[in-house]
Formats: sequence, C-alpha cells, structure tokens
Amino acid sequence: MSKINKPLLKSVKTKKIKTTNIKKISTLKSKHYKFSIKEHIKWYKKNIRLNDIHNMLFFENKLVGYNCLRKMQNLRGNISKDIILFDTLIIDPEFRKKGLSEIIMKKSNYLIKKNKSVGLLFCKRNMFKYYLKFKWQKLKKNQVKTSLIKKKTLYPMIFNFIKKNKKNINIEFDIIS
Repeated sequence: MSKINKPLLKSVKTKKIKTTNIKKISTLKSKHYKFSIKEHIKWYKKNIRLNDIHNMLFFENKLVGYNCLRKMQNLRGNISKDIILFDTLIIDPEFRKKGLSEIIMKKSNYLIKKNKSVGLLFCKRNMFKYYLKFKWQKLKKNQVKTSLIKKKTLYPMIFNFIKKNKKNINIEFDIIS
C-alpha cells in the first residue's frame, strides 16, 4: 500500500529560517513577480525583520506555497491593536487549483488572532472575492496610510477587527525596526 503524500505547512520566524529556504522563497516568488531570484533575496534582506512569520507549504521537500506575516508599528489612527501585514500569498503555478492556498489562509488567520492583532493586506480588486471567503473586509484607500504600499492599483482589506461603523476606521502604520 503506497503512502499518500500530503503537503506540510511550516510556520517559522525569520530568525529561525534557513538560508536554503530563503532561496526557495525567492525562487517561488520569481515565478509570479517579474524580478530575478537575486532581486528577491536582496528585497528579503532589506525588508524582512527577525520576528516576521513565514508560512511555507511544502510538498515532497518542494516549496509550493508561501505567505509572510510582517509585524507593523501602528503610528496613528483609531486601532489600538498591533497590525500584521499579510504580505505575499503565492502558490506554485503547477500546484494551483488544488485548495492549497486555503491551508495558508487558515493558518495566517489563526496566527493573526493568536497574536491578538489586526490583519491588513493590499490586493487587486479581482482578489476581493477570494479574501472575503476568509472573513477579510474591504476598506477604502483613504482609510489606510503607509509609506510601504506605492501602487495605486492595490486596495486594503482588514481582518480580526470588529467595529460597528467600519467607515470610521483610520490606520497609519510602518515597519517595526
């Protein structure tokens, strides 16, 4: 009887991540974004902090899915909880349409709640429906101020924040050093 291989999800803080996994993450990202592996590694070294969490989905030692949860500093606004930026959700093109992103989404949402934080992500409009399935809520662009997101084609969404009047949400955040 043959053993059916299942994907394995590992959540690791940056300070415990192996160099080989940084290269695997950069290789996976280069399949989706138009940057070289070397450019992704450079971005990683510049932007990723020691306590950021990397959700890595492996199938037979191959990295097939990835998400990073980056702790941010809440500068101003009316949210008193810490903010975790949901950064980059990628599934290897060969492994899409198999429900693997759902594994990462559920783990990410769990970690945001466990940290008693608010999740924040930026996505294109065509991704709203996907994130709404996981209880993320749409925000208006003018409700979030940050120097991190430069693209005007990305829209904010929030998770684990309950407020009766969502119109009054105001967030300003940046990287925690």
